[in-house]
Amino acid sequence: MALDEIQQIIPEQKKFYERGYFFIIFCCIFIFSIFAFKLGIIFPPSFDGQKNLIIQPGDRVQDIANTLQQDGIMQSPLFLLIYLKLINADRKIKPGSYYFNKPISIPRIVYMITSDLAERKIRIHEGWTNFEIASYLENDGIVVKKDFLSVAIGTEGYLFPDTYQIFQNTSAPDLIKKMRNEFDKKIEPLLPEIERKKIPLKDIVIMASLIEKESAGEEDRAIISGILWKRFKNGRPLQVDATLSYLLGKESKDLTTDDLKTDSPYNTYKYPGLPIGPIGNPGLDAIKATIYPKDSLYWFYLHDKNGNAYFAKTFEEHIANKNKYLR
Repeated sequence: MALDEIQQIIPEQKKFYERGYFFIIFCCIFIFSIFAFKLGIIFPPSFDGQKNLIIQPGDRVQDIANTLQQDGIMQSPLFLLIYLKLINADRKIKPGSYYFNKPISIPRIVYMITSDLAERKIRIHEGWTNFEIASYLENDGIVVKKDFLSVAIGTEGYLFPDTYQIFQNTSAPDLIKKMRNEFDKKIEPLLPEIERKKIPLKDIVIMASLIEKESAGEEDRAIISGILWKRFKNGRPLQVDATLSYLLGKESKDLTTDDLKTDSPYNTYKYPGLPIGPIGNPGLDAIKATIYPKDSLYWFYLHDKNGNAYFAKTFEEHIANKNKYLR
Protein backbone atom coordinates (compact mmCIF):
# COMPACT_ATOMS: atom_id res chain seq x y z
CA MET A 1 0.00 0.00 0.00
CA ALA A 2 1.32 3.40 -0.96
CA LEU A 3 2.29 5.92 1.69
CA ASP A 4 -0.31 8.45 0.56
CA GLU A 5 -3.06 5.80 0.90
CA ILE A 6 -1.94 4.98 4.45
CA GLN A 7 -1.97 8.67 5.36
CA GLN A 8 -5.58 8.89 4.13
CA ILE A 9 -6.68 5.83 6.18
CA ILE A 10 -5.13 6.96 9.50
CA PRO A 11 -7.39 10.06 9.93
CA GLU A 12 -10.42 7.91 9.13
CA GLN A 13 -9.38 5.37 11.79
CA LYS A 14 -8.74 8.20 14.26
CA LYS A 15 -12.26 9.55 13.72
CA PHE A 16 -13.67 6.06 14.13
CA TYR A 17 -11.88 5.55 17.44
CA GLU A 18 -12.86 9.03 18.64
CA ARG A 19 -16.51 8.28 17.88
CA GLY A 20 -16.08 5.00 19.78
CA TYR A 21 -14.60 6.77 22.79
CA PHE A 22 -17.45 9.30 22.84
CA PHE A 23 -19.99 6.49 22.60
CA ILE A 24 -18.38 4.63 25.51
CA ILE A 25 -18.27 7.80 27.63
CA PHE A 26 -21.91 8.54 26.79
CA CYS A 27 -22.92 5.00 27.74
CA CYS A 28 -21.01 5.24 31.03
CA ILE A 29 -22.66 8.55 31.87
CA PHE A 30 -26.08 7.16 30.90
CA ILE A 31 -25.61 4.00 32.97
CA PHE A 32 -24.27 5.99 35.93
CA SER A 33 -27.24 8.38 35.67
CA ILE A 34 -29.68 5.49 35.83
CA PHE A 35 -27.71 3.97 38.70
CA ALA A 36 -27.54 7.31 40.53
CA PHE A 37 -31.24 7.98 39.98
CA LYS A 38 -32.10 4.51 41.20
CA LEU A 39 -30.10 4.98 44.38
CA GLY A 40 -31.47 8.45 45.00
CA ILE A 41 -28.12 10.17 44.46
CA ILE A 42 -29.42 12.80 42.06
CA PHE A 43 -32.99 12.96 43.37
CA PRO A 44 -33.10 11.81 47.02
CA PRO A 45 -36.27 10.00 48.09
CA SER A 46 -39.00 12.01 49.78
CA PHE A 47 -40.36 11.09 53.21
CA ASP A 48 -43.05 12.31 55.57
CA GLY A 49 -42.40 14.09 58.85
CA GLN A 50 -39.10 14.35 60.67
CA LYS A 51 -36.60 11.50 60.86
CA ASN A 52 -34.13 11.16 63.72
CA LEU A 53 -30.87 9.22 63.32
CA ILE A 54 -29.06 8.39 66.57
CA ILE A 55 -25.43 7.33 66.19
CA GLN A 56 -23.87 5.83 69.29
CA PRO A 57 -20.10 5.56 69.85
CA GLY A 58 -18.89 2.35 68.22
CA ASP A 59 -21.83 1.94 65.82
CA ARG A 60 -20.87 0.08 62.61
CA VAL A 61 -21.02 2.04 59.35
CA GLN A 62 -23.10 -0.73 57.77
CA ASP A 63 -25.68 -0.47 60.57
CA ILE A 64 -25.88 3.31 60.17
CA ALA A 65 -26.41 2.93 56.42
CA ASN A 66 -29.09 0.27 56.95
CA THR A 67 -30.94 2.53 59.42
CA LEU A 68 -30.92 5.39 56.91
CA GLN A 69 -32.41 3.06 54.30
CA GLN A 70 -35.05 1.66 56.68
CA ASP A 71 -36.12 5.18 57.63
CA GLY A 72 -36.55 6.08 53.96
CA ILE A 73 -33.85 8.76 53.99
CA MET A 74 -31.98 7.00 51.17
CA GLN A 75 -32.75 4.06 48.89
CA SER A 76 -29.58 1.99 49.15
CA PRO A 77 -26.74 1.79 51.68
CA LEU A 78 -24.28 0.81 48.94
CA PHE A 79 -23.44 4.25 47.58
CA LEU A 80 -23.11 5.70 51.11
CA LEU A 81 -20.55 3.02 51.97
CA ILE A 82 -18.69 3.58 48.69
CA TYR A 83 -18.74 7.35 49.08
CA LEU A 84 -17.49 7.20 52.68
CA LYS A 85 -14.65 4.93 51.59
CA LEU A 86 -13.70 7.06 48.58
CA ILE A 87 -13.34 10.24 50.63
CA ASN A 88 -11.74 8.35 53.54
CA ALA A 89 -14.51 9.40 55.94
CA ASP A 90 -15.75 6.00 57.12
CA ARG A 91 -13.83 6.45 60.40
CA LYS A 92 -14.78 10.10 60.89
CA ILE A 93 -18.46 9.61 61.74
CA LYS A 94 -19.49 11.60 64.82
CA PRO A 95 -21.80 10.07 67.44
CA GLY A 96 -24.93 12.14 67.93
CA SER A 97 -28.58 12.68 67.15
CA TYR A 98 -29.26 13.95 63.63
CA TYR A 99 -32.57 15.27 62.31
CA PHE A 100 -33.81 15.08 58.71
CA ASN A 101 -37.00 16.88 57.67
CA LYS A 102 -36.57 17.02 53.87
CA PRO A 103 -34.94 14.97 51.08
CA ILE A 104 -31.16 15.03 51.38
CA SER A 105 -28.39 13.81 49.09
CA ILE A 106 -25.87 11.21 50.18
CA PRO A 107 -22.91 13.66 50.05
CA ARG A 108 -24.90 15.99 52.31
CA ILE A 109 -25.69 13.13 54.71
CA VAL A 110 -22.00 12.29 54.88
CA TYR A 111 -21.16 15.94 55.56
CA MET A 112 -23.71 16.04 58.40
CA ILE A 113 -22.47 12.93 60.19
CA THR A 114 -18.73 13.56 59.75
CA SER A 115 -18.21 17.32 59.92
CA ASP A 116 -17.56 19.27 63.11
CA LEU A 117 -19.21 22.24 61.42
CA ALA A 118 -22.40 20.36 60.60
CA GLU A 119 -25.51 21.66 62.36
CA ARG A 120 -27.70 19.42 64.47
CA LYS A 121 -30.41 19.55 67.11
CA ILE A 122 -30.35 18.67 70.78
CA ARG A 123 -33.37 18.38 73.09
CA ILE A 124 -32.95 19.38 76.75
CA HIS A 125 -35.97 18.15 78.71
CA GLU A 126 -37.83 20.03 81.42
CA GLY A 127 -36.59 19.24 84.90
CA TRP A 128 -33.26 17.74 83.84
CA THR A 129 -30.44 18.40 86.28
CA ASN A 130 -27.10 19.68 85.06
CA PHE A 131 -25.75 16.16 85.57
CA GLU A 132 -28.47 14.70 83.36
CA ILE A 133 -27.80 17.34 80.69
CA ALA A 134 -24.07 16.56 80.80
CA SER A 135 -24.72 12.82 80.51
CA TYR A 136 -27.00 13.35 77.51
CA LEU A 137 -24.47 15.60 75.76
CA GLU A 138 -21.65 13.12 76.35
CA ASN A 139 -23.73 10.18 75.11
CA ASP A 140 -24.49 12.17 71.96
CA GLY A 141 -20.80 12.84 71.40
CA ILE A 142 -21.02 16.62 71.82
CA VAL A 143 -18.99 17.41 74.95
CA VAL A 144 -17.33 15.44 77.74
CA LYS A 145 -19.51 15.24 80.85
CA LYS A 146 -16.86 16.45 83.31
CA ASP A 147 -15.98 19.40 81.05
CA PHE A 148 -19.60 20.50 80.94
CA LEU A 149 -20.11 20.12 84.70
CA SER A 150 -16.93 22.05 85.51
CA VAL A 151 -18.19 25.02 83.51
CA ALA A 152 -21.82 24.66 84.67
CA ILE A 153 -21.10 25.24 88.37
CA GLY A 154 -23.71 27.63 89.78
CA THR A 155 -26.06 27.37 86.80
CA GLU A 156 -28.47 24.69 88.11
CA GLY A 157 -32.00 25.94 87.41
CA TYR A 158 -30.94 28.53 84.85
CA LEU A 159 -30.18 26.33 81.82
CA PHE A 160 -33.44 26.61 79.94
CA PRO A 161 -34.83 23.30 78.64
CA ASP A 162 -35.62 23.52 74.94
CA THR A 163 -34.65 22.23 71.48
CA TYR A 164 -31.45 23.89 70.28
CA GLN A 165 -29.79 24.03 66.88
CA ILE A 166 -26.04 23.78 67.41
CA PHE A 167 -22.82 22.97 65.58
CA GLN A 168 -21.29 19.54 66.16
CA ASN A 169 -18.15 21.14 67.62
CA THR A 170 -19.97 23.54 69.97
CA SER A 171 -18.02 23.86 73.23
CA ALA A 172 -19.38 23.43 76.76
CA PRO A 173 -19.08 27.18 77.57
CA ASP A 174 -20.94 28.06 74.36
CA LEU A 175 -23.73 25.57 75.13
CA ILE A 176 -24.15 26.90 78.68
CA LYS A 177 -24.16 30.48 77.42
CA LYS A 178 -26.81 29.60 74.83
CA MET A 179 -29.09 27.92 77.39
CA ARG A 180 -28.57 30.68 79.96
CA ASN A 181 -29.37 33.36 77.36
CA GLU A 182 -32.57 31.48 76.50
CA PHE A 183 -33.53 31.46 80.19
CA ASP A 184 -33.01 35.22 80.40
CA LYS A 185 -35.12 35.74 77.28
CA LYS A 186 -37.98 33.58 78.58
CA ILE A 187 -37.98 35.09 82.09
CA GLU A 188 -37.82 38.75 80.98
CA PRO A 189 -41.59 39.20 80.31
CA LEU A 190 -42.31 37.71 83.76
CA LEU A 191 -39.97 39.96 85.74
CA PRO A 192 -42.54 42.74 86.41
CA GLU A 193 -44.90 40.24 88.09
CA ILE A 194 -42.03 38.70 90.06
CA GLU A 195 -41.03 42.17 91.26
CA ARG A 196 -44.63 42.98 92.13
CA LYS A 197 -44.83 39.89 94.31
CA LYS A 198 -41.51 40.88 95.93
CA ILE A 199 -40.13 37.36 95.60
CA PRO A 200 -36.42 37.01 94.72
CA LEU A 201 -35.83 35.43 91.31
CA LYS A 202 -33.65 32.80 93.01
CA ASP A 203 -36.63 31.66 95.11
CA ILE A 204 -38.84 31.55 92.02
CA VAL A 205 -36.35 29.31 90.24
CA ILE A 206 -35.92 27.01 93.27
CA MET A 207 -39.67 26.64 93.75
CA ALA A 208 -40.20 26.12 90.00
CA SER A 209 -37.65 23.29 90.04
CA LEU A 210 -39.63 21.61 92.82
CA ILE A 211 -42.95 22.06 91.02
CA GLU A 212 -41.44 20.70 87.78
CA LYS A 213 -40.52 17.47 89.58
CA GLU A 214 -43.65 17.22 91.73
CA SER A 215 -46.33 17.86 89.11
CA ALA A 216 -47.56 15.51 86.41
CA GLY A 217 -49.12 18.05 84.05
CA GLU A 218 -50.81 21.36 83.54
CA GLU A 219 -53.90 20.50 85.57
CA ASP A 220 -52.12 19.88 88.88
CA ARG A 221 -49.13 22.19 88.44
CA ALA A 222 -50.77 25.43 89.62
CA ILE A 223 -52.58 23.70 92.51
CA ILE A 224 -49.34 22.14 93.77
CA SER A 225 -47.70 25.55 93.48
CA GLY A 226 -50.45 27.00 95.68
CA ILE A 227 -50.00 24.21 98.26
CA LEU A 228 -46.21 24.59 98.44
CA TRP A 229 -46.36 28.40 98.70
CA LYS A 230 -48.98 28.07 101.45
CA ARG A 231 -46.74 25.72 103.40
CA PHE A 232 -43.80 28.06 102.83
CA LYS A 233 -45.65 31.16 104.06
CA ASN A 234 -46.93 29.32 107.13
CA GLY A 235 -43.47 28.12 108.10
CA ARG A 236 -44.32 24.47 107.56
CA PRO A 237 -41.89 21.99 105.99
CA LEU A 238 -42.52 21.63 102.27
CA GLN A 239 -42.11 17.84 102.52
CA VAL A 240 -41.12 17.43 98.89
CA ASP A 241 -39.77 13.98 97.98
CA ALA A 242 -38.01 15.36 94.91
CA THR A 243 -35.45 17.27 97.00
CA LEU A 244 -34.34 14.04 98.70
CA SER A 245 -34.35 12.24 95.34
CA TYR A 246 -32.02 14.95 94.03
CA LEU A 247 -29.79 14.67 97.11
CA LEU A 248 -29.64 10.87 97.37
CA GLY A 249 -30.08 9.84 93.74
CA LYS A 250 -33.15 7.74 94.51
CA GLU A 251 -36.61 7.52 93.04
CA SER A 252 -39.36 8.91 95.25
CA LYS A 253 -40.88 5.45 95.69
CA ASP A 254 -37.55 4.13 96.98
CA LEU A 255 -37.10 6.68 99.78
CA THR A 256 -37.03 5.15 103.27
CA THR A 257 -37.93 6.45 106.72
CA ASP A 258 -34.22 6.85 107.44
CA ASP A 259 -33.82 8.91 104.26
CA LEU A 260 -36.39 11.37 105.61
CA LYS A 261 -34.06 11.99 108.58
CA THR A 262 -31.06 12.92 106.39
CA ASP A 263 -29.40 16.05 107.75
CA SER A 264 -29.14 18.30 104.70
CA PRO A 265 -30.46 21.71 103.62
CA TYR A 266 -32.06 19.79 100.73
CA ASN A 267 -34.18 17.78 103.19
CA THR A 268 -37.52 19.61 103.08
CA TYR A 269 -38.94 17.14 105.59
CA LYS A 270 -36.41 18.12 108.25
CA TYR A 271 -36.07 21.85 107.52
CA PRO A 272 -38.86 24.31 106.64
CA GLY A 273 -38.52 26.73 103.75
CA LEU A 274 -36.89 26.26 100.39
CA PRO A 275 -33.82 24.09 99.81
CA ILE A 276 -30.58 25.98 99.25
CA GLY A 277 -30.72 25.66 95.47
CA PRO A 278 -32.73 24.38 92.48
CA ILE A 279 -33.00 20.62 92.01
CA GLY A 280 -33.19 20.79 88.22
CA ASN A 281 -33.82 23.14 85.33
CA PRO A 282 -37.53 24.02 85.20
CA GLY A 283 -39.45 24.73 82.02
CA LEU A 284 -41.55 27.79 81.29
CA ASP A 285 -44.83 26.19 82.42
CA ALA A 286 -43.40 25.34 85.84
CA ILE A 287 -42.00 28.86 86.18
CA LYS A 288 -45.37 30.38 85.29
CA ALA A 289 -47.16 28.07 87.74
CA THR A 290 -44.73 29.25 90.42
CA ILE A 291 -45.52 32.89 89.70
CA TYR A 292 -49.26 32.31 89.31
CA PRO A 293 -50.24 29.66 91.89
CA LYS A 294 -53.82 28.51 92.29
CA ASP A 295 -55.37 28.99 95.73
CA SER A 296 -57.23 26.03 97.19
CA LEU A 297 -58.26 24.51 100.51
CA TYR A 298 -55.76 21.68 100.00
CA TRP A 299 -52.61 21.11 102.05
CA PHE A 300 -51.57 17.71 100.70
CA TYR A 301 -51.21 15.94 97.36
CA LEU A 302 -49.95 12.70 95.84
CA HIS A 303 -49.81 10.97 92.45
CA ASP A 304 -50.66 7.38 91.65
CA LYS A 305 -48.54 5.22 89.34
CA ASN A 306 -50.39 6.64 86.31
CA GLY A 307 -49.62 10.23 87.24
CA ASN A 308 -53.12 11.10 88.43
CA ALA A 309 -53.15 13.70 91.22
CA TYR A 310 -55.18 13.41 94.42
CA PHE A 311 -55.49 16.31 96.83
CA ALA A 312 -56.46 16.43 100.49
CA LYS A 313 -57.46 19.16 102.94
CA THR A 314 -56.34 17.28 106.06
CA PHE A 315 -53.57 14.87 106.96
CA GLU A 316 -56.20 12.19 107.64
CA GLU A 317 -57.60 12.57 104.12
CA HIS A 318 -54.05 12.41 102.76
CA ILE A 319 -53.38 9.11 104.57
CA ALA A 320 -56.65 7.75 103.23
CA ASN A 321 -55.55 8.70 99.70
CA LYS A 322 -52.22 6.95 100.26
CA ASN A 323 -53.93 3.77 101.39
CA LYS A 324 -56.33 3.91 98.46
CA TYR A 325 -54.08 4.90 95.57
CA LEU A 326 -50.54 3.90 96.52
CA ARG A 327 -51.06 0.45 98.07
